[in-house]
Amino acid sequence: MEENVRSEEIKRYDALCKKILSEKGILANIMAACVPEYRSSSISEIVNHYIEGTPELGVPILEMPITTQISGDTTEEVSENEGRKTYDIRFSAIAPKGSGYIQLLLNIEAQNNIYPGYPLLKRASFHCGRMISSQYGSIFTKSHYELLRKVYSIWICPFPPKKEEYTINLYKIKEQHLLGSYEAKHEHYDNIGIIVICLGNKRASELTGLMRLLTVLFREVLPAKEINAILRDEYSIELTPDIEKGVIEVGSLGEGLMAYAENRGYERGLSSGEDRLGKLIDTLLINGKNQDARLAAIDKAKRQELYKKYNIN
Repeated sequence: MEENVRSEEIKRYDALCKKILSEKGILANIMAACVPEYRSSSISEIVNHYIEGTPELGVPILEMPITTQISGDTTEEVSENEGRKTYDIRFSAIAPKGSGYIQLLLNIEAQNNIYPGYPLLKRASFHCGRMISSQYGSIFTKSHYELLRKVYSIWICPFPPKKEEYTINLYKIKEQHLLGSYEAKHEHYDNIGIIVICLGNKRASELTGLMRLLTVLFREVLPAKEINAILRDEYSIELTPDIEKGVIEVGSLGEGLMAYAENRGYERGLSSGEDRLGKLIDTLLINGKNQDARLAAIDKAKRQELYKKYNIN
């Protein structure tokens, strides 16, 4: 019964993360910090001029009405051959380039489990591939590949293992000269970018920049007045009352779920050297797999997978 309650809390946490991330001011801060095309742009420019689409929620997740969210493109694509895939958030944007602009497609994902049983970068590559292939018939037709838009898939991981904490990695196509030194135009092949952002266990007061913002949003419980002051004064974000409530609830759920996982692991395992779960969690913690240890305490399927992986009978 208790695990069912926690399962619902995890679903609620995931839904709130997506809701919060669809707020334009938050997206703009992520884009300015991580997407190379926006490094010289202000938050105001990104919010008011570069993010395309009306401020509406594309796919309803919660009942509360939000008035400052992205609708952009539909977040669900269906292909007869490729099946059905739902994005957390997907939207169009323009970016300054020289004296003109280029057009981009961006996908933002909140990924609470950085090791979901497959390489996360493989899934991110799939998202990019779908955003590329879906442009045929909507962005361009026939052989007009010159109209193809560059795509970014951005993954935010609030609970990574320690070795990956406080990192932002960019993965993209790079030209290599295997013979000769001819250089193609960068924009002709630089069409895919994957960005992975990993948070950690520090308090927001210890951090700056994007890490501080995302910690306030997804990892820490702070008074509403303090949240608003930080977001408004440091990041030019004005929260609606509904998003403000969501941020507070996300912080509470996040701390509660992490504490539950850790306590459950110790209660059911570490106190007894003969207990199977205890052996598993002990092994995971010794190997620095803190996130897997927490998941093992609350996720039965993940627990069975890890028993096999570490040969614990």
